[in-house]
Amino acid sequence: MAVKTGFGIDIGEDSIKLVELRKEKTGIHLSRVKTLKTGITPSLTRTEKEGIIEDRLNEILRDVSVGKAPLTVATPGLSAFIRYVKLPPVAPSRLQQIVGYEAQQQVPFPLEEVIWDYQILESSGKSETNIILVAIKAEVISNLMNVMGLQGIEPSFIEHRPLAFYNCFRLNEKTEGEVKVIVDAGARATDLSIEREGNLCWTRSIRIGGGDITGAIQKAFHISFEDAEKLKKDKGIIYLSEDEEKSAGEEDRRLWQAMRPVVEEMVAELQRSASYFHSQLEGGRIDQILLAGGCSRLRNFDLFIADQLGTEVKKLNPLKDIIYSPELLQGEELELELGVAIGLALRSVGEAFSTIDLLPKVVVGRRELRKKRVYLTLSGLSMAFMLGVSWVFSLQNYNVLKLQMQNISTELEEYEKYDGEIQKLKIGQSRMQGRVNILKDLVAARDYWPNILLEFSRILPDNTFLKNISSVGQDKGLIELKGRTSNFDAVTNLISSLEQSPLFCSVKVISATPVEETAGGALRAKVVEEAAGRPRGRRIRREEVRVEEKHIPIAEVKKTGIDFVLRVELMK
Repeated sequence: MAVKTGFGIDIGEDSIKLVELRKEKTGIHLSRVKTLKTGITPSLTRTEKEGIIEDRLNEILRDVSVGKAPLTVATPGLSAFIRYVKLPPVAPSRLQQIVGYEAQQQVPFPLEEVIWDYQILESSGKSETNIILVAIKAEVISNLMNVMGLQGIEPSFIEHRPLAFYNCFRLNEKTEGEVKVIVDAGARATDLSIEREGNLCWTRSIRIGGGDITGAIQKAFHISFEDAEKLKKDKGIIYLSEDEEKSAGEEDRRLWQAMRPVVEEMVAELQRSASYFHSQLEGGRIDQILLAGGCSRLRNFDLFIADQLGTEVKKLNPLKDIIYSPELLQGEELELELGVAIGLALRSVGEAFSTIDLLPKVVVGRRELRKKRVYLTLSGLSMAFMLGVSWVFSLQNYNVLKLQMQNISTELEEYEKYDGEIQKLKIGQSRMQGRVNILKDLVAARDYWPNILLEFSRILPDNTFLKNISSVGQDKGLIELKGRTSNFDAVTNLISSLEQSPLFCSVKVISATPVEETAGGALRAKVVEEAAGRPRGRRIRREEVRVEEKHIPIAEVKKTGIDFVLRVELMK
C-alpha cells in the first residue's frame, strides 16, 4: 500500500489550524500541526477581518510545502444551506434531474448564483432515496479561492464545515443502533449533527459560540475583548448549583453571571434541536452527546449540558484513533479544537464519509484537463499523422469533391427562400423564452421573503421590535427597518448580527433617537404634520402644519428607549 499524504486547513475567525495526515498500512498518522490565533474581534469590519485572515494564512503556510498533495478547506457553517431531502424511487439516469428540481425549491437563491452539490445517504428500505443537499453563494467560494490563490494554492476539495467535523466523528466513534448528537462549539457558531443507527439524519449551525461568551464578559467587566478572552480561559467556570455559586468568590460569581445568559441560550438551542428531532424526524431517545470545539474547554460545560438535557455528555477526542507524537501539540491542549481540520485532511487522504464538494465546476474541469495533458499530447501527434495520410488521399479525390460542392451549392439556393420564415420563428422563440425566464424568476423568488423575515426573527435582540419593514424606492435590494429597542448597545448588536448574516451585505444607520415613555405610554415630544403634496426642498408655511406640544412632569417618566431607522442592503 502506497503512502498517501493530505492536508486540511480550518480557517476560523478565532484561529487557523493546519494538519497533515499520512495514510499508511499501520493506520492514519498525524505528521504536522500548525495553529495561529487571528486576533479578530467583533468590532472589526468584514474587510478588516478578511485582511487579517489573508495575513495569518500567509504566515501559517510560509514554512509548509503543500506541493501537489491534496488539500481540503472548509466553508463556514453559517454561510451554506443544508437540507435533507427524501425522494421517491428514481432511476440513476434521472436522479441528477430530480435533485436539480429539488434544489430550485429548497435553495432561497437562483441556482445561477450558487454552487451546490448532493450526496446519497444510506436508506433502510427501497421505498425512498435520502440525500443531503448543500448550497452556498458563489461569491463566498470565489472569495475563499482568492484568499488561497494569493498563497499559490488551489484546494483539491471545498467541504461543508459541519460535514468535515462529522468525518472526524466517523473515524473515532463506532455506533450500533444508537442516537448520538455531535456538537462542535466554535468561536462564531455551534455546529451539530444527529446520527441514528449509523446514518446521518440532520445537521444544523447555531449562530452562538464562544465569542458571544467573551463579548458578554467584555461588556460586564468593561475590558477589551482580548482581556475578556483571557479571563474566560483562566477563570471561567459554570456552577451547577446555587450552593456552588454562593460558596465562590465575588469575582467568580460575577464572571458566571456575565456568561450565564449566553451559556443557557446555547443549551436551549441544543434542546430545541433535540425536540425537533423527536417531533419532526420521528427520532428516538438521544443516547449520547459528543462535545468538541474550543468552547467545550469551558469548565463544567459538559456537565451543565448533561444536567439540563438529561443525557450523557462525553468530550470527543479528534485524535483518538490517529497515531501521533504528543510533541506535535507543543504541550498545548489542542485535541478538542482539531476536529474540523482532521476531518478535512481525512477527505484529502480518501478516508472521509462526505463526498460533497463545493469546488466550482470550472476549476474541477481545468484540473481534469491538466491530468489528461499527456494523453492529449499523444492523441494530437496521432491525429497529425492521420491528417497527413488523409491529405494524400484527399488530393487524389479533389476533383470529385469539387463536383459534389457544386451540386450542394445548387441545393442551398433552393433553401435560401425559406430564410425569412426561419428568422421570424427565431424572433418568436426569443420572445417566448423571455416569458419563460420571468416565470422561472418568480418561482425562484417565492421563498425569498419568508427566509428574510425568518432571519430577522432569529437575530432580533431581546427588548427589540420592528415597527415597519419597507423597500427603499425602486431598489429591490434595499430595505428600511424602523423599530424600537432599549438602548444603544442593543442597536449595535442588531447591526453586528445583520452584517454577519449570509442574507445581508451592509447596514446603514439613518437615525437612532432616544425617547422617553411615561407611565401612560405617552412620549415627551413635539408632533409636526406636514401638508400633503409639499414639493421637496420648499419651506413649510405656518398654515401647512399643525403643532401639538405636550409637557409631562418628570415624575411621570417611566423609562427610556431608542427609536431607530436602519437601511439594509440585501445579498444578491
